Amino acid sequence: QILTAKPHGVPTMSRTTKYDVVVFGATSTVGVEIVKLMALQKKETRWAIAGRRQAPLDQIAENAAKISGGAAPDVVLADVKDPATLRALAGQTKVVLTTVGPYARFGEGVIEACIAEGAHYADITGEVPWVSLMKKKYDKAAKAAGVQIVSLCGYDSIPSEFGVYLAAQALKPHGGVEICESFHNMSGGGFPAGTVETILHGVEKGKEAGLAMLGMGKSKKGGADTTEPKPDWVKNEGFVPASEKKALNRSNPSLFNVVQFSPQLRCFTPIHCE
Repeated sequence: QILTAKPHGVPTMSRTTKYDVVVFGATSTVGVEIVKLMALQKKETRWAIAGRRQAPLDQIAENAAKISGGAAPDVVLADVKDPATLRALAGQTKVVLTTVGPYARFGEGVIEACIAEGAHYADITGEVPWVSLMKKKYDKAAKAAGVQIVSLCGYDSIPSEFGVYLAAQALKPHGGVEICESFHNMSGGGFPAGTVETILHGVEKGKEAGLAMLGMGKSKKGGADTTEPKPDWVKNEGFVPASEKKALNRSNPSLFNVVQFSPQLRCFTPIHCE
């Protein structure tokens, strides 16, 4: 769908590219899984893998060939710290699918390269404030270039979105869905290294934003209430369920407006993002 998308009525740049899709960050935990899926697909897609280190990438390409029974995907070297290599990467493909995070540290340069070269962009981030910031900074440029910037394509979002979609389809004959809560159960496994780094980065950089989020724009300094700007994701109605917008717009918001009681879990849970 991304390959043929024409966002906002602006035709996608007419470009002849070597690849349809390049998986950037193919040596990451999620990158390896994406490569496996790409190798298993039957559809004829010109694809390659990309990252910083030649040897691990060559091994992953060899493994992909064993899975597919065909030729190994090409290997492209690119580094988030080298903008020239990112532009060279984006210039060769219709879509850059990046798993390189934390995106607040390593994602913006890839978006810039994609817009500059006319390649669509997709990632697996769950860093909602960063996504909101990127939309604010690059929305106009991406539209002008006919480039799709598609974030939140990972575990943080896809299960919830499919769950809501299926629930809405099933309940449409009965009046549809007004409120939907989703819960995830993980059995076994653990966090990929990139996810752990993202969490640590968020803790390091997001203390003030986190406090502002929990207080919905109010924090106490020296015993007095001080109004602070709400985080972008709070102000953006697209991220907030309709049932909870009233709580966000009250004149004196507090933590108790954010936390909601969940009848399903029989406990209090934080605000949910669509």
